[in-house]
Amino acid sequence: MQTLDTLIEAVLALPFVDQQKLVDVVEENLAALEFDRAPLELHPSWREEIERRVRELDSGPTRTFTWEEVKAYARKRIEENA
Repeated sequence: MQTLDTLIEAVLALPFVDQQKLVDVVEENLAALEFDRAPLELHPSWREEIERRVRELDSGPTRTFTWEEVKAYARKRIEENA
């Protein structure tokens, strides 16, 4: 079994398009996994921030984006700067 460093090195040597495909496959796999985790312990300031953001979302001034929109935007920016 390859070490993680060796695997990362091999992935970074792949063409950009193949790296994108790999990221998509890994992301889909992670999204499909179900974890049995203990509830997260949050610092009170993070809890306040989360509550503030939820209030913003509920009141309407915040625009949300789908994961597909975020990926497309990031890819476009990467390609523009390549």
